[in-house]
Amino acid sequence: MTLITMRFTQISIAVPCALALLAGTSSPLLGQQSGPSSNRQQPANRPPTRPAQANSQVVQTAAAPKPARPEPDNLIIPELSPELEAILKDWEVRSAAIKTLHGKHQRTVYNLVFEVEKRSQGEFWVETPDKGRIDLVGVTPEKGEKSEKIGKSANPFRVEEDRPEKWICNGKSVIAVNDEEKTFETADIPESERGANIINSPLPFLFGLKAVDMKRRFKLDLRKDTQNAAYLIAWPRTLQDQVNYERAMIILDKKTYIPTAVKLFDPSGNLETVYTFKEVKINDQGFTKWMKERFRGNPFEPDLKKMGYKQILKPVQENEALVNPVDPRQRIQQRPIAPGGNQTAPRTGSNSNGSMPR
Repeated sequence: MTLITMRFTQISIAVPCALALLAGTSSPLLGQQSGPSSNRQQPANRPPTRPAQANSQVVQTAAAPKPARPEPDNLIIPELSPELEAILKDWEVRSAAIKTLHGKHQRTVYNLVFEVEKRSQGEFWVETPDKGRIDLVGVTPEKGEKSEKIGKSANPFRVEEDRPEKWICNGKSVIAVNDEEKTFETADIPESERGANIINSPLPFLFGLKAVDMKRRFKLDLRKDTQNAAYLIAWPRTLQDQVNYERAMIILDKKTYIPTAVKLFDPSGNLETVYTFKEVKINDQGFTKWMKERFRGNPFEPDLKKMGYKQILKPVQENEALVNPVDPRQRIQQRPIAPGGNQTAPRTGSNSNGSMPR
């Protein structure tokens, strides 16, 4: 969703990631010694064990019962400051009144490994409860233009044009369109996740989540609160969100309760994506009519094959995996990081002018 409120298929939500997290929770057990220790004391009611001879038979004894696994976090809703509670409630009320959204946005993708900054811009359209579309085209840098981000090499990042792409959600499936290669992929949305439930997207803070659900899914911090804007940081508390990003920074316009900027940090710490939104129109009259006129048909149901695009069919387990809408190029499947990618190493705070830090 970079503003499309949509939940992608979660039937096989990155099983390797889930196993890795489960393994992490058992690290105290892994740290215990399972074999004999030279300084371990013998029980008082047993005679000392004689050292085994080289030719003697090893006698195995019953292993001590393993400690019980700790109960999982039940995600108790924490208490927040009155100021943050009020912001979340206002956000919920204003979001519930949104029927359509349209606006422009810019995406800047930083790759800390290759020290590359890729730029794109485009438009987004949302029609509640479950339709959305994002169109992006690359932005060609000016000759000699340098990035404001400085890498570990002490040199500015290399600025490049990002590739054109589209993301379309029609309520039943999510379509990723590669305009460069004239191809597209489709991921079906389960019946249980369609309609109103589509609001449980990987980026719910952008649109429509209730305050109580926001607090249940995220650890929230209000870093700055002014008359016009609220500066928030959200740490995901569930696996569903943790596989997509480690942390999100949001600048919320308190007049419209639509974010003006969002910065997302990839769990790898190698990538960073910054979105800025502008010229946002809420509940624009004639939305459906002018959308169909502009796209010469239903913008959420384009006939891509008729337009010359070729569908790429993936194996079921990959096609059903969660696709990260933060950056369509990064799927939950652990693909190698190439120049471009998604997000960057964690940083906190915001610049004094309200823009996201680089």
